[in-house]
Amino acid sequence: MGEVYWAQYRYDGGWQTVIEPMLSAPSAVSPLGRVVACGNGLPAYSSWFDTQPFAFDARQDCTPHAAQIAQLARLGLVRGQALAARDAQPLYLRNKVALTTSERLAKVRA
Repeated sequence: MGEVYWAQYRYDGGWQTVIEPMLSAPSAVSPLGRVVACGNGLPAYSSWFDTQPFAFDARQDCTPHAAQIAQLARLGLVRGQALAARDAQPLYLRNKVALTTSERLAKVRA
């Protein structure tokens, strides 16, 4: 749909959210300052991201793995940030996952 999921985090003795996760056009990605950028949106929209000054270190092959998620979960558990499995919910940034035929046609005509 021509959009990327993105957020900005900083590590300073622990992870801090700088910009909450969001969904936007690649041209609307605007982190604060220069960042180490990673993820599969970089190669998908390389014509845009390759020209941006904010990503001084772009790591296209850097994506999270279950082992790293488990490490973060362990740290949260130690800090008392656990919750019951029934309360764990995914973060959906887009409720609509596809355009209808008429929406696709309207986009082509525009």
